Amino acid sequence: MKESIRNRRFTVRGILYVMLLLIWAMHTTADAAGSSAVVKNAKLNSKVTVGNYVYQITKLSKKKSTVAVTGLTNKGKKKVKKAVIPATVKIRSKKGRNKGTYSYQVTAVKESAFRGNSKLTSVSIGKNVRVIGKRAFENCVKLKKVSVESGSKLQEIQDFAFSGCRKLKDFDMSRLPNLKTVADTAFDETKIQEIPVEETTDVTSYSYEVYPLLAPFNDMFFIKTDNPDPDSFRLYDKSSVYDEPVSTSYNPDGSIKEEVHNCSIQVKKLIYPDVVYEDKETFRVKGGYLGYSAFTNVDGGELTLQKAGKGAELEDSWSDTGYEDTKVKITMSKVYDTADYLIETFGKSSSDFFERMDAINSGFDKICLYSGASVRGELVKDTSFPYYGISNSPHVDQDFYIQSPYGRKDGKRLLISDLHPMRYDSLGFPRVMGEVAYRLNPNVSIKWNDNMHWLIDVTLNGVTKSYGGAGNGGGKAITEDKIKYFFRFDGSSGDAFKGLTYDKASDILKEYGKMEIPDDIPADEKLTWAKVRQTVGTEGSYVKIIGIYSIYGSTGDAYTFLYDNGSQSEGDSGWSGMGYFSNAWYDGRYYNRHETIEKGTKFGDKSQTDGIDTSQASIVVKDPCIPIPQDGKEYLYRYSPISEASQYDPETGIWKGLMVFRYNSSTGTWIADVKNSIQYRGDDRQYYNCEDTDFINAATLTKEEVTDMGIDRNADLDPAEYYDYTKKVAPGTKGKN
Repeated sequence: MKESIRNRRFTVRGILYVMLLLIWAMHTTADAAGSSAVVKNAKLNSKVTVGNYVYQITKLSKKKSTVAVTGLTNKGKKKVKKAVIPATVKIRSKKGRNKGTYSYQVTAVKESAFRGNSKLTSVSIGKNVRVIGKRAFENCVKLKKVSVESGSKLQEIQDFAFSGCRKLKDFDMSRLPNLKTVADTAFDETKIQEIPVEETTDVTSYSYEVYPLLAPFNDMFFIKTDNPDPDSFRLYDKSSVYDEPVSTSYNPDGSIKEEVHNCSIQVKKLIYPDVVYEDKETFRVKGGYLGYSAFTNVDGGELTLQKAGKGAELEDSWSDTGYEDTKVKITMSKVYDTADYLIETFGKSSSDFFERMDAINSGFDKICLYSGASVRGELVKDTSFPYYGISNSPHVDQDFYIQSPYGRKDGKRLLISDLHPMRYDSLGFPRVMGEVAYRLNPNVSIKWNDNMHWLIDVTLNGVTKSYGGAGNGGGKAITEDKIKYFFRFDGSSGDAFKGLTYDKASDILKEYGKMEIPDDIPADEKLTWAKVRQTVGTEGSYVKIIGIYSIYGSTGDAYTFLYDNGSQSEGDSGWSGMGYFSNAWYDGRYYNRHETIEKGTKFGDKSQTDGIDTSQASIVVKDPCIPIPQDGKEYLYRYSPISEASQYDPETGIWKGLMVFRYNSSTGTWIADVKNSIQYRGDDRQYYNCEDTDFINAATLTKEEVTDMGIDRNADLDPAEYYDYTKKVAPGTKGKN
């Protein structure tokens, strides 16, 4: 139609006709309910307008937030005929608990939400709506049709929900397996004669057995059962040593009002590519389901079968309400969490606290893997930041990362990876060791190490030792055709579950980790440290990068100074092949321990990010004059003749390039690195440092000299020129302030 209109000779009548068509289309198209909103502070029970709809926040959680639709805006009441209640809405909060953008599930239609609306002709209900409240659509006199999205979790339709909708005759109930309650008055004065409600499964009529998927760990399980409904039951551990409240509410006087627990095994509602399913809709595998410890870990022994009742959440519930005990008890083997396993396996050889900690840390290090295996998702490029860039590291003991604009979507986790209990990075490993320490002796004090992000300092009875580390190897993102081991749960020779042990699981992950997977990222776009070195040169330059000071995210743009230090390395994770400054002064600016400039920091201030005294930071001087004495001695620089030191000019005494003067706390002065690198060989063939007073003075900066240098003269100024590596423009683009 567009092509014929484009080629037609327009008349006034033709133009008017097209305009009428557009107006008609706008008024007859179903309203899409909007999709996102921006608020100052998302708070519990606060109302948010998204498109033509008003929602009330009913749960705030970064893991799972929910809203209920309360009705239409005044504008929406006048124009919306075909209402669409979505499965989710996105809300971006500028501050507060849920600061940032989160997807909120729409789980309810509130009481009287659309009551008396005389324009509605149809309603589409999103799959996450569990409750349609009292009088929600009462007396919507033109309402003819209600449809429910496939996979609906709708459980309850309350009193008079559709009462008085005299034209309502079409209510699609074909895919409502979770509908448990329909009030007798819900469809009064409609053309709906009867609503089929599925009978609640009698969970006690089925058999249940539970086995850890990787004994003796308590993360995931095989629930062997003939119960066809995964939402109808869970297995509760009433005596687990790991049970603790998942949330706590308090009275005004500070006393505990309510503790919520959820120490149960529930069906894992995730499709793994290395699992063979009988029915992916119900997550059923051969003979039962995959289960997991929900929120707090079980420890095995006796479990109570519970049936889902009115109000039970269907997935990842924080709540312990909505489930009822049955008289059925299931016994399973004893299981442990990671910390207890490490203590039982490696910590029994001694009664001394630190000897046990040493043995556990050593054993942990030998069996721990760094990462797991997954199926990599589709390659996508960030349209907001479409270039390669550089960031600093959130850890003080690392320097820089090259950041890619490419990411993955729709990647898939492998079950073998989720099963392996010891896949810890340099943060997870020390956290586990901290938990081990507390369990061995609750009187310990634990502090994260100031200099090494992968270590914690454990103190007991005045003695302090450091523990930590990270795993090694053990997986990567592979393509789906490379999966070799499948969980079939049929006992066949090709069933990965058959005879699975810790060592076998480790070997599978290591095998995946060694696979050669073709790189599909365009090679010609990649940023390398060699390219950066070529851009900044040996003289160095200011660069603008992505500033990161927390493992939880970025703070925005930052400046630093990089130079080619002669390295040939392409670096590693958190390690670059560049020259840079850390906890140092250069060109009138302070560089913190995250290698970035702290604008506004003056000499003697506390660092804004680290809180350390900047008057004791190193000082970098370009082309310092530190003449070597002419006293007849054959001086060596780093054990080679001084004449071979290409950066030293004997005529001027200048050391070309950047020289670091490090603070000496005993003298309160700064000593050049070159001082201890200049030596001579005595008659006894021993090496001695140069003792010449003029040389030592030239290699030393006093506090008065530092002050005279104007060490913080540019503290309030951004660099005038820089190379841009913020991912917003092509890497190395020249910029000016």
